[in-house]
Amino acid sequence: MTMPKVSDPDAELRSELVDLGGVELSELAILGDSAFSHALRRVREEADNPPHSVAGFEAVI
Repeated sequence: MTMPKVSDPDAELRSELVDLGGVELSELAILGDSAFSHALRRVREEADNPPHSVAGFEAVI
């Protein structure tokens, strides 16, 4: 991976990561039974049904 110099504003940033910006999560069902598909399924389920965890703090003097 080549990182552009900060002094070069026209430099192209290249990455080994896949750009999934324009892909719907539902379209990723074609991944089958991979670890990535399990992680995406969990993200979708938690987005639809957020966990009911509550954090609290009580100070008593």
